[in-house]
Amino acid sequence: RNYQKLVNDLPVPSPAILVQQVLQELLLERVSIRNLPLIVEAMAEATRQTSKPALVLENVRRRLSSQICQGLADGQGFVPVITLSPSWEAEFIEAVKMVGDDRTFVMSPKRVQEFVLQARQQIQRFASEDSWPALMVNPEARSYVRSMLERVSPMTPVISNAEIHRKVSLRTVATIGG
Repeated sequence: RNYQKLVNDLPVPSPAILVQQVLQELLLERVSIRNLPLIVEAMAEATRQTSKPALVLENVRRRLSSQICQGLADGQGFVPVITLSPSWEAEFIEAVKMVGDDRTFVMSPKRVQEFVLQARQQIQRFASEDSWPALMVNPEARSYVRSMLERVSPMTPVISNAEIHRKVSLRTVATIGG
């Protein structure tokens, strides 16, 4: 289709590879890729500032906020979320170090394990009812939290507060560490 021209116009050395990486990540997190024009447009916006796939992905997810939230909404139209306690939120903000285009995550293995255990306890309460509320975290930490939980709870969506569409109502169902 006309996507090929859009893809080729991405200002990165290997645009097709970047598109493939972003689409794969979206699919891994069970985000529909049907709105390809919007996805490629969001990638074009992001690649003006960065060519890092992880940062491009986060921009795409922000642009897909309406779709992501719609997919997570319950029968009453609310998006059920598990939030982080203020202390965990602060710890995650502190753990993400950004230098230019590069992001690193620095948290002790012990604290990571404590977080995963606390998260799993909250998630399992809902999993037993076949309910999968999203874990909502700050945008900079989202990908790191997602990778932490991938092994213990791959069905749990991890979203950032930047991905919450303005017309969506949240329902906080639990707090990790609170």
